[in-house]
Amino acid sequence: MATPNVELVAIRRDHLETLIRQARINHTNQGAEPAIRIPTSQYIDLTQSKLHYDNLCRALLSGGLSMELLQPSPPDPKEVEKSAIQRSALNALFLNVQNWRSSPKEPQQEVAGSSHSIASDHHVPSNRDKEAKTVWQHAPPSHGQERRCPRECQRTILFYSLPHGATLWDITSVVFGGSLCDVHLSVDENYAVVSFNEEESAIQFYQHVQENGLSVKGKTVTVRWAKSPHVITNHIRNQILRGATRNIVIQNCNPRITEADIRNDLDHIYKLIVVDISFKDGNWHIQTNSIHSALFAKTCLCSREKYKDHTITWGTDECDGPIQGTGEGPSKKPARDAWEVIGDRRRNGGRAEKK
Repeated sequence: MATPNVELVAIRRDHLETLIRQARINHTNQGAEPAIRIPTSQYIDLTQSKLHYDNLCRALLSGGLSMELLQPSPPDPKEVEKSAIQRSALNALFLNVQNWRSSPKEPQQEVAGSSHSIASDHHVPSNRDKEAKTVWQHAPPSHGQERRCPRECQRTILFYSLPHGATLWDITSVVFGGSLCDVHLSVDENYAVVSFNEEESAIQFYQHVQENGLSVKGKTVTVRWAKSPHVITNHIRNQILRGATRNIVIQNCNPRITEADIRNDLDHIYKLIVVDISFKDGNWHIQTNSIHSALFAKTCLCSREKYKDHTITWGTDECDGPIQGTGEGPSKKPARDAWEVIGDRRRNGGRAEKK
């Protein structure tokens, strides 16, 4: 029988002993659980925590507690779902704050109380103002035209000599010609501040009022340009170009959701004023005082469990239409007087009383 050709390799004895010892270790570890390597400090902390836990369990058992109560219970599915919704709302709010922080900071106009400058003359935008405005060429169209929405322009108009008891609904009912980004009503000084998204819309409405006059609740009011126009930040402008308005629509709403439910869900949002809530064709239409507040309101509604099966979209601004006559606005009474809402917020530190 022929002997096969075998090649022999010469190694040192200590190397052979090392290989044999390693082979024995590998054979012993077969079938054992995988090991996890952690720092010694963490191992000591875990060991101490285990000792503390054992001592606590023994103390509880000696005090009369049963072993069943010490066993961990499975999580409640409803609580898990609720936590997921809350995390989603917080993440959306965090993204909005991050986008706002990343945008260049600009001087903002404060329209609350008496800080707004109301001593202004009839000021018509100059050619320099028109040349300085930024025109956004790739914005979505609105009524067949481009939506530019510059950050700074002559967009803010002041309404003086309002009748007593005038509401935000009375103001928005007589304003036409373009979408509004912010509406403010001063109860103490009896004036309103109306800011359009577009400068062209503000100019057309102002010129129309100068030629035809304007009345609110049967009383003629004075209209002037504001010396400090409202400034739209980059974040708000980007949301407007994506379709955001100051109005929200809850589509195909559950009949069990009432107007009171919606108001209660939005009552905690700072500086948000619900101008009106109406139900049409199975949808709830919510009109607010500003796009900035409406962004928070929409995020809040989307995060609540009762609205998870509904589609929440942006609604059409009722002021975004052709300029009409200067008579009374649509004959519609809001479910709650906006004048009372503003007074309640002033008396209660920004929160409206529940009627």
